[in-house]
Amino acid sequence: MKITGYSRQQLTRLIRKYNTTSHIYHRQCRSNGFTKTYTKKDVVLLVEIDKRHNNLCGHATKKRFERAYKLEFNPLYENLSTVSVSQIYNMRHLHIRIHVDHSFASMLITFFIKI
Repeated sequence: MKITGYSRQQLTRLIRKYNTTSHIYHRQCRSNGFTKTYTKKDVVLLVEIDKRHNNLCGHATKKRFERAYKLEFNPLYENLSTVSVSQIYNMRHLHIRIHVDHSFASMLITFFIKI
């Protein structure tokens, strides 16, 4: 079992199938059933909105996407106008962003120097 990589149940099923049909066909693994809804362009738009609005919370970002498409008629945000808040957070984790708030960093440096 460790040699083949199959579990005990899988081996039992394959042996039973071979005994009844005398053939075992290798099937290609199925591709992921989920299609990509959001593209790299959508992630780039999310990063731009985050930079422009200083990393809003997920709900506010979602509302921003809705307004950009429905009120401002911007076709770039058509796909993102229906995004869920949890998907926004997932897309943020997809794209590694380094955000340095210089005022906060300088405040920390002065705090550590004073101590």
